[in-house]
Amino acid sequence: MNNKIKLTMIAVTITALSYGCATVPVAERPLVEKNFELVELKQSLAETNMMVEELNNKFMLLQERVSEGERARLPIKSKKLRVFEPEDLKVVKLVDDEAEAEVSPPKKIVLGNKDLYSATQDDSAGLYEEEIAEDIYLSGQDYFFSGDYELARSEFERLVSKFPEHPLSDNALYWAGESYYSRQDYESALTFFERVVKDYPRENKAPDAMLKISLCETELGRAEDAEKRLRELILKYPHSPASLKASKRLKSNSQN
Repeated sequence: MNNKIKLTMIAVTITALSYGCATVPVAERPLVEKNFELVELKQSLAETNMMVEELNNKFMLLQERVSEGERARLPIKSKKLRVFEPEDLKVVKLVDDEAEAEVSPPKKIVLGNKDLYSATQDDSAGLYEEEIAEDIYLSGQDYFFSGDYELARSEFERLVSKFPEHPLSDNALYWAGESYYSRQDYESALTFFERVVKDYPRENKAPDAMLKISLCETELGRAEDAEKRLRELILKYPHSPASLKASKRLKSNSQN
């Protein structure tokens, strides 16, 4: 049962209790009032939990943005550019004299079997695609921050579709799931979180996605599946922050 249905049921209960207070005997009214206060407290708690979840998501996105900013300020150390040693270079005689140099176009320098111009173009294309992917991701973050979850999801899905091998693809897929989760569409959110675990099991968002799968299953009334997923998370990613949260949820569930 999702939060919207729960809140509706609580509101109906409050209305019924309010009406009932006028008809119950005086001696029983303190008990009815206590029940009324309990229902109000539950409604307030449900609303608070929703707000905390939303703030937590935005905090996580903010942390990501700070981390990305720090990485951007670091010197480039490991771009996929080939370092050519002196033996890779072949001396090519371009012209025989100065006159020929004036009329003859410069020849391309051959590096092994690869053309220097082609290498430069390939590297430039790779860097250009990197910038596009990062721009799409930042756009999705901005929409998520503003509460426009539909546009956020559209941007995150676009990144995954265009650049499935990009380092941000698992993050984008995860936040696409969160955009559904924030709208209490738990079935759709579940699909995206499962894709993160399946397609990017070694990436940083896999443990968080597995935890969210458990939360989705809980909201959908699948308590046994939710608990099973928590145990899988602890076994598969024992040192992740998500694993610690899973342990706390299992402990809490056993006490209730």
